[in-house]
Amino acid sequence: MSLRERVLKGLAWTSLQGMMSHLISFLVFLVLARLLGPESFGLVAIATVAIAFFKLFSYFGFSAAIIQRKKLDDEHLDTAFWADIAANGVMLLIVYFSAEWIAEFYQEERLEPVIQALSLTFLIRALGQVQTSLLKKKLDFKSLAKRTLIAEALGGVVGVWMAVEGFGVWSLVAREIMRALFATMILWLLSDWRPGLKISYKHLKDLFGFSINMMGGHIVEFLGRRSDALLIGYFLGPVALGYYTIAYRLVYVFIELLGGTINRVAWPAFASIKDNAQRVENGFYKASQIVTIVVFPVFVGICSISPELVPVIYGEQWQQSIPVLKVLAFMGLIRSLTKLYDTLIVSTGRSDVWFILKGVISITNFLVFFLVVREGLVAVAIASVAVSVCYLPVYYVLLSKFVNVKITKILRLMLAPCFASLMMCFVVLGLKGYGFSMLSPVNELIILIVIGALAYASVLFFSAKDEVLGMVRSVSTVFPKYGC
Repeated sequence: MSLRERVLKGLAWTSLQGMMSHLISFLVFLVLARLLGPESFGLVAIATVAIAFFKLFSYFGFSAAIIQRKKLDDEHLDTAFWADIAANGVMLLIVYFSAEWIAEFYQEERLEPVIQALSLTFLIRALGQVQTSLLKKKLDFKSLAKRTLIAEALGGVVGVWMAVEGFGVWSLVAREIMRALFATMILWLLSDWRPGLKISYKHLKDLFGFSINMMGGHIVEFLGRRSDALLIGYFLGPVALGYYTIAYRLVYVFIELLGGTINRVAWPAFASIKDNAQRVENGFYKASQIVTIVVFPVFVGICSISPELVPVIYGEQWQQSIPVLKVLAFMGLIRSLTKLYDTLIVSTGRSDVWFILKGVISITNFLVFFLVVREGLVAVAIASVAVSVCYLPVYYVLLSKFVNVKITKILRLMLAPCFASLMMCFVVLGLKGYGFSMLSPVNELIILIVIGALAYASVLFFSAKDEVLGMVRSVSTVFPKYGC
């Protein structure tokens, strides 16, 4: 099977996984949002951010190194597995015994048992890291899709059942733990690789040489990407963080569903052809075209219909999330684009550049958020968008330098989707208030989405007909062939 066929097959399965897993996860999230209040979501948001922060120090980037390396020995895999187990086991103990201090820092004693329980996910997830990397390296996204879909569904069932039974915040905690446990168990069933005892310091150094930049990059990226939640939780409290989390979660779902789906396939694909500059460049243009055509209307649309969207899907108690969602939608658009840019930079072996870039962005984010957090949630959201916009030119300079990507061509690919999205926005905003007074909120939302989608598709088709047809042909060829 050629690389193109494997990539298309991977795209099909990754798309299925992305759509279904995020649909399942989001449906569970919606049910829990109606059963629980902002305070419960805020507490778990603080705890998960704390857990995610500590997890960064147990992440050595071995997964990325396994995917990136062309030749792997048994010693590479065994060493990576046991190093992950050791690091995450140590981190589990550190977090468990640090939970009291973290709770005191946030002046919220209810955080301590929540953090201690969630610390179990360190060891659970570490047990499946190497298997996940090997499946990605083979572009076996079918197995990964099965893992994710089953784990999301079973974890969601546990969480919803506990919420209905009145377990409150613990329903969210149980959902996270069970989702991780089911995912790891399924990975061991689907993967034929089993860890041995061929541990080698030489191979550890070999993997660590590439991974250290990845680990450092993820640490500084996290500090910039989730410092908003850290600061909101500390200065504004769990209730405010609950409102922010609801808006952020909706945006994040679409970032992962749209940009993340393509990136999960693009990363191993780019890594496998990194020595062929022309193929990398052409592949990037195709991936960039797909991302821009998809993400522009989605995030502009979310901004346009957020007053109708939030009450329908979350409930009236989440009205304070609406202005935050309007602003964060633009952050979602930009981050969907930069996720692809990150993937290209790292997959071509320039993780050192990526590390430096993420470090500068993260420091900027933290400082800006710290300055504006006392002004409220909308101010933090605006700051997030502003920082993302400011660093876009830096990305384009790096892409043109290391991959010979032409900035003008990237911008040309954005013109038609941007224009069509603006026209869609004008149509949707113009329709509001006309003839909808007799309709239920759900029907009004459906009509706005359908008309907006038709408006976007029509304008895009007539303004970029050849590009749209070419993209459709490229993607659709895989479905009949593989029966996906």
